[in-house]
Amino acid sequence: MLNELGLAHVATTKIGNNLIRGLSGGERKRTSIGVELITNPSMVFLDEPTTGLDSKTAENVVSLLVKLAQKGGRTVVSTIHQPSSQIFGLFDELILLVRGNIIYQGKSNMAVNYFSSIGYECPKLTNPADYFMKIMNESGVLLDIMEQDQSKNASKNALQMTEQQIEEKFVQRLEHYNKAYSQSGMKEKALSGLHTEKVSTKDHSKVSWLKQFWYIFIRKCQDEIRNPMEVKMKFVQTLFFAAVMMIVFNKVLSRHLGFSHCKLIFSSALEDLEYKIEMECSSFFQSCPSWLAVKGQSEHVIPLG
Repeated sequence: MLNELGLAHVATTKIGNNLIRGLSGGERKRTSIGVELITNPSMVFLDEPTTGLDSKTAENVVSLLVKLAQKGGRTVVSTIHQPSSQIFGLFDELILLVRGNIIYQGKSNMAVNYFSSIGYECPKLTNPADYFMKIMNESGVLLDIMEQDQSKNASKNALQMTEQQIEEKFVQRLEHYNKAYSQSGMKEKALSGLHTEKVSTKDHSKVSWLKQFWYIFIRKCQDEIRNPMEVKMKFVQTLFFAAVMMIVFNKVLSRHLGFSHCKLIFSSALEDLEYKIEMECSSFFQSCPSWLAVKGQSEHVIPLG
């Protein structure tokens, strides 16, 4: 998987954070995708995987997703933010939504011809994704008016339109989209290809609870070894808490140490212990799904549940 994701050269590099220098932005994106692919899912959902990346890195990420879909037999469903023309050309299927309404659903390379047939022709040498975003927003109404009549008076009148007037024109455009979509037959075509086979709900074999605990325990020990700063901070925190307790109760003689004082010391120590256990359990169980999935693949079982 590291070779498929292009991460073999950074296999021993830490992810990194604001304090520790680690992977680059594109490598972090691919790592996030790899975490989801550990269980070898048949369908992957991604929410704007190219956000925050430069154009070349974003293209590399999308190319990787295309490769995973074609060679791995997976279905990749993703929302995307301002794709370049190169990225747009990599898509197989495209769904365009406006205010919850589907206005196009089909092959991405047929979208330009479809909108041309209903009166919205994409200019030559223009990124189709940018053009679709333009005609799918209220601001596109003003731009179309100014492009149709480039005189100063037309531009002035367009800029003086009220929000209500713009909304009315956009609603008319949206009604045109919906009517064209309903008459295109794209909805019926998409529904005709659906498979209605029943999904098997048979329970899979599972690894014993003790073995699950052992795997996660080893994983947690590795995390502690790889994060010495975290261990140091826990050690300092324990020393600080012990010092505070010694300062507060140092002058309290044993004969004056009544039940209330013992109760106070016990409660303070218990709260500190409870906080540490809660933090450790949270970190412990966060790593369960992906880690157990890796071990489950090596043992040909699904050790979840």
